[in-house]
Amino acid sequence: MQGIRHVAAAIRDDLPEGGAFDRATDIARRSGARLSLFVFAWDKAMSRNPFFRRETVDRAIADHVAERREWLNERAAPLKAEGIAVHTEVIWADSLSREVIKMALALEPDLVVKDAEMGPRAGWAPADWRLLRHCPAPLMLVQPRPAPGITRVLAALDPMHAWGKPESLDGTILEAARAVSAIYQAELHVGHAMEPLPALLGQHMSQDAGQGSESVEAARREFLTTQAQALEKACAEGEVDSNHVHQREGTPEVVIPSIVEDIRADLLVLGTVNRSGLKRAVIGSTAEAILDRVKCDVLAVKPDGFVSDYEKLKDE
Repeated sequence: MQGIRHVAAAIRDDLPEGGAFDRATDIARRSGARLSLFVFAWDKAMSRNPFFRRETVDRAIADHVAERREWLNERAAPLKAEGIAVHTEVIWADSLSREVIKMALALEPDLVVKDAEMGPRAGWAPADWRLLRHCPAPLMLVQPRPAPGITRVLAALDPMHAWGKPESLDGTILEAARAVSAIYQAELHVGHAMEPLPALLGQHMSQDAGQGSESVEAARREFLTTQAQALEKACAEGEVDSNHVHQREGTPEVVIPSIVEDIRADLLVLGTVNRSGLKRAVIGSTAEAILDRVKCDVLAVKPDGFVSDYEKLKDE
């Protein structure tokens, strides 16, 4: 994601201001990227109404899609007049997440932008969780706000790979954060949750002959120092201002949201991996726990070589 040349946006037609439409068009203006705008026009009640003939339902669906297409084209017209290359499409489908992923695979955009949605309980909607796990392109989930600007970006890194992320993912996260920061001339910050010395290890060390509490404390300090040096190296390679590096001891689901709040970050950039079975329950829960605790926009990136298994979405 060294440069953003193509932005694809899955937009809501019931959100007149703010959100994914404004963010996607703002990024396109600032970067010169071409823009693909998608509206998903699915209406469950219309599609599955048993009281009308199939021909009647089909005509109603066609009229509904035509109305949405006219609405979208009206919004795209001023953008085209500005000189932005815009493609518009209305899709009738019962699975938004599957269609967004299919679109990302077909068009290979540098960035997918979507309105963040809340589920029936507190937290993200199921479609957003599926996209965070399966979308092959960098995915930005946008909260409604009066203006689309970004002033501070936080990249959540794991230089020790303590939380189960692939080794190359930190570079991908930092590259994506730099790309957005450059577009908005925003401050780039880095956050890292330092893994504490495992309690059981300290307990066994203290039980070993000659290993008192002072030795355990020395081991703890060395453990933290090693992590600090690893982050310092990663930030130096990424040309991050040392004043914008935030490293705290604790778990990511506690540390990263606290940094987001403290620096008032507008965008959190983090890596997500799609695991199956027990591995997903153990490793995938880290990103999910962080996301459940932040209120800012989120940009999720995948490791190199990620392959989306979106066809399994129908079973989730």
